[in-house]
Amino acid sequence: MKIFTTIILLSIITTISAEQKTKLEEKFENIKILGTQFFETPLPEVLIELQRLSKQFDLTEANPLEKGVQFVYKSLGSDTPPKITISLSSMSLKNSISMICEMVGWHYHLAENRIIISKFPHNIGENPLRTEFYELKQVSINKMIGGASPMQDPFAPPKTKPNTSAAKLKEFIQQNGIIFDTSKGHKFAFDGFQLIVTHDRENLLKLENILREHDPDVTPQISVSSILMEAPVRSLAKYAKELKLTKSDTENFPFISTDIANKLIDLMQESGEIKILHNPSSMVLDGNQVNIKSGIEYHFTPANESTRNSSPANSSKSEQLQGSAKKSPRYIGLSLELTPRIKKYQIIEIDLSFQFTRLIEDKRSDKNEREPIFWSSNTDTSIQMNPGQSFISVGASSEKGLELISFLTAQIKK
Repeated sequence: MKIFTTIILLSIITTISAEQKTKLEEKFENIKILGTQFFETPLPEVLIELQRLSKQFDLTEANPLEKGVQFVYKSLGSDTPPKITISLSSMSLKNSISMICEMVGWHYHLAENRIIISKFPHNIGENPLRTEFYELKQVSINKMIGGASPMQDPFAPPKTKPNTSAAKLKEFIQQNGIIFDTSKGHKFAFDGFQLIVTHDRENLLKLENILREHDPDVTPQISVSSILMEAPVRSLAKYAKELKLTKSDTENFPFISTDIANKLIDLMQESGEIKILHNPSSMVLDGNQVNIKSGIEYHFTPANESTRNSSPANSSKSEQLQGSAKKSPRYIGLSLELTPRIKKYQIIEIDLSFQFTRLIEDKRSDKNEREPIFWSSNTDTSIQMNPGQSFISVGASSEKGLELISFLTAQIKK
């Protein structure tokens, strides 16, 4: 049954992937024309001939009216069309157009039902391409192309030749999803110290993200999120069993993979047995402290404040103040204080101070003075989390038969 289901899913995925490519794209890539020659032929006439040939060699289209592709030549009117001298061997229509555009510095793009050939990639008179200059430090270059040896002087001039570095940098950037197509006006150059790139804004932003990730002068940020829930005792074990977690999934508990943590949280929420008490998140620079609070401040003048604390050894000084005449605010809810630091191999070290406080009873004395009863749970610790891990802590609740479960996740952002 599982094998049959997998085959169906694979068939669906294959069908969806096939449908993502338009009919025009299929024709542009699959129509092959026989060898043809042009000598000092204006580009519009070349396109007319290629359009005629595309109809002749469109062997898969049954409808004669829909055979081939339509080319549209766009210019500023005052421009003299470039003249083409080229011999095209038997090749796809796409390769033919790419070669012609690259030869004269023009561009093409696919519209809804036609192929536009123009001086600019998209709009007449407006070039969406931008040229940006990026100064690179040797340490950044080394991180991207691996140019440094263990004994190399970090202050010495780079030994790698600029043209060699340029090829390696271009390959590295293309492997990260930014393709340079000269027929579309894309350009890439590196002189040993400065990267010069011409591309559309979307890909320039991608490039800037890549460079930022490999720049040691850019201080990384850490995204921190926490979920505090109240659940029946031994809920973690119950839902881990439902997920069929293996020993290898939980061997590093209280650290588990973030993917598994998210599945646990989703399953527990769907059950309706648990209650999400707080779900704060924040962003902080590497090595800086962040204070996260989720709750309310309770103001009162204590007469004889009574406190029940689940962990007296860690209780705060404010809980030990009783009988003070001074008006005392008390924070009810979740209070997190974190200082995350990025260590070697992207390990995140966190100094963590956690406090959860509840108002159990808002009592009043015979003199109508407030004598509130609070319950709190405190944790002060330091942990180290590997990339892709979440930290789980479990503690007693003020409610009988329930326990507090918290999930902490931290991710490096740059």
